[in-house]
Amino acid sequence: MINSRLIFSKITDPFLNQALEEILLNSVYNREYDLIVRLWSAKPSVIIGRNQSLRMEVNIKASQKYQIPIIRRITGGGAVYLDLGCLNFSFYLNNNCIFYTTNVSNLNKSLMQIIVNALTLSKLDCLIQPPNSITINGKKISGSAQIFKGNSVLHHGTLLVNTNLQKLTELLNVEKKIREIRYITSKKADVTNVSFINQNIAITQIIQNIIIQIEDAFQLKLTEQNLTESELNQAKMMMRKKYLDFNWLNKIP
Repeated sequence: MINSRLIFSKITDPFLNQALEEILLNSVYNREYDLIVRLWSAKPSVIIGRNQSLRMEVNIKASQKYQIPIIRRITGGGAVYLDLGCLNFSFYLNNNCIFYTTNVSNLNKSLMQIIVNALTLSKLDCLIQPPNSITINGKKISGSAQIFKGNSVLHHGTLLVNTNLQKLTELLNVEKKIREIRYITSKKADVTNVSFINQNIAITQIIQNIIIQIEDAFQLKLTEQNLTESELNQAKMMMRKKYLDFNWLNKIP
């Protein structure tokens, strides 16, 4: 039987949330847990991929106008805009889990299918759009990314429930983008909120359905646990050392 854990994180600090992704990945890497699921939201922020160029992905003037921070994460993929209307899901798992694989395509398909099944329970007709997106009526509602560490992996993603799409578009719209092949550039796509499709849907309902589908897929009962004081202290230290560091944000991939 695998050692699993469910975290409903009330932390909305975007810098601290990115640091927690590393700390909890370390937990499954060190075999303290085999599977951790974290469901969380963050205050308005722009998160760019590990191998992206800041100036190519973010409208800096718009971020300054709205006083929205920009943070570089440890996973690959494209730039995203987060706010409290966006539900973030993080899966941390090691090779004791049935869905663990180093084949990124298969990993994406298995874990994104859990989200699709949860949305189906919420009467939303959505599809997986390879390699790492979920769409409704041809519009993107979710994207995901991952990073491996030894025989463990962090797979995390976003779900647009009631996000400010005007700010999303403005912040991620970079005019006269310089194309440089060595950078990972975001693929622009039409986006929508799931609340536009089902006005009665609530994040709490989606969360409940995601948990149902995770437990069914992994054949287990998740145990809810709070973040420990040690985890929070480690994350705060990493946040100060790395995620608030100008050099990490502006590193050249």
